[in-house]
Amino acid sequence: MALLKVFVKEGCTQCPSAKAAAEVIRSDGHEVQEFDLGTADGLAEGAYFGVMSTPTMLVVDDEEKPVAWWRGLAPAADEIRRAIMDPGRQTGRTVN
Repeated sequence: MALLKVFVKEGCTQCPSAKAAAEVIRSDGHEVQEFDLGTADGLAEGAYFGVMSTPTMLVVDDEEKPVAWWRGLAPAADEIRRAIMDPGRQTGRTVN
C-alpha cells in the first residue's frame, strides 16, 4: 500500500496547508510520515529523496519508490487521495 511522506520546515509558509492535507489523508486511514527538515533525521530522509524545497509531499510505493510528488506546494487532499488510490499513474508538480 502506498504511503505519504511529508517534508516540512519551520518558517515555511505553505507547510501548515500541507500538514492539514496530510491529516485528512491520515484520517482516511492511510499511513503518513512527517519529516522536519530542521532535524538530522528529517534532513537525512529528505536527502535520500532529493528534497530541495518545502513543503514536499511524496506518495511512495512498497519499495519506497516515489509514484507521485508535489515540491514547493501543498496539494488538496483529493489530489493526494487519487495518487494513493492509483499509484501506477505517476504524477507530480513542482513550484520553484
